[in-house]
Amino acid sequence: MKKFIALVLALLCLSIPALAEEVDLSSMDLAALLKLHAELDSAIQEKFDCELDANGLYQGIYVVGKDIKAGRYLLTMTTKTYFMCHLYEDMTHKEAHDGGQHETLLAVGETLQLTLEDGMVLVIDQGAVSVKMVPEADWAP
Repeated sequence: MKKFIALVLALLCLSIPALAEEVDLSSMDLAALLKLHAELDSAIQEKFDCELDANGLYQGIYVVGKDIKAGRYLLTMTTKTYFMCHLYEDMTHKEAHDGGQHETLLAVGETLQLTLEDGMVLVIDQGAVSVKMVPEADWAP
């Protein structure tokens, strides 16, 4: 009998992870959604060592004209480690690792100015930056 109970308990322990379900967001009220949002933000900030910001760019691939508007941008490093990115002419060049501009920032607050044109691909390999569009001067063509 003890062996049977031990076997049943062992099987229950193995099946518990399989019982986990996806979170049903549609059934959650505002308070629960906000709590989940805060927990996710905290986990992201801890994992990637950065403060989340509505004007921030984080590790990932950004296609100009689709994920970010074309224009001139001032990027300011916000992570405590370092920031590294590559800027490619288009997705074909990115996939071929052909050409591309490589940039690295090493200290919080260090800045970089990039001109992004439609179709270009910005790949952020490490770190995060706060992004601000640089307005064109009235006299510029």
